[in-house]
Amino acid sequence: MPEVASAQPSRSSAAPADDDRLAFLSEKLASTDARVRTSAALALGATNRDEAAETLCGVLGDSEEVVRHAAAAALRKLGRRGVRGKIAERLEVEPSARVKKVLELAIAAMSEPSGSPAESDVQKVALRTPRSKNAEYYVAIAGFKRPSAHVQRSAGDVALQLTRAMRKRLEETNNVRVAPASESAGAARDVLTRERLRGFFVNASVTKFELLEGTLRVDVEVAVLTYPGKSLLGTFSRSLVKSGVSEVDPEVESEMLDLAGRVASDTFANNAARFN
Repeated sequence: MPEVASAQPSRSSAAPADDDRLAFLSEKLASTDARVRTSAALALGATNRDEAAETLCGVLGDSEEVVRHAAAAALRKLGRRGVRGKIAERLEVEPSARVKKVLELAIAAMSEPSGSPAESDVQKVALRTPRSKNAEYYVAIAGFKRPSAHVQRSAGDVALQLTRAMRKRLEETNNVRVAPASESAGAARDVLTRERLRGFFVNASVTKFELLEGTLRVDVEVAVLTYPGKSLLGTFSRSLVKSGVSEVDPEVESEMLDLAGRVASDTFANNAARFN
């Protein structure tokens, strides 16, 4: 039976945590079994240690694609900007399109400005505020971070992509104007009064991202509140299913999160008048 590096060792393990844990996993990266190296790389991504990021950069040159993919996903999860240059160097020579995609996503995640997902439980994603001549609703968007199984990216990255998809969809909705992220309560009230709009705060989260027997299920829960007061008006949830999925790679993750954002936005926009 092949040796496998567990992401959560038992209490009796000789390599429990912290420095010993890091050393234990780093040793496993030298295994002759690609499955052990893959497990070790993924486990390093869960350590939240700067040293792990440096170690994983060395794994990007592994001979096996599956190991390189795991290392890239782990680096993306760690999000250490200090190794972005090394990842970019590997991207130039990486032969696998699948691995290159994850490397690109890792670099993009590390390019997020301060105040991005790693720094806040609630994300407001708003860079601009397009105006709609027919707007009835003024909507602030946020995403709550919840860890999700079967997702390679961090919970903050999941929240960020979900809210970006929602923002994009709502910007295309004729009767909605999207509020900027940094807006003060006073500024929001001024807009609502001046333009005679009704304000909503829409807070979305992915509550399930589960792959079971070839079927991927994504559940999204949305809370609708007043804005800027943030009194709860109601909640709704939506489930999305994709069959024939053998593994959840970054492409599938992005596809499902984008779809979840669009579905959540459409459901809100079509029922906004019912929230009282």
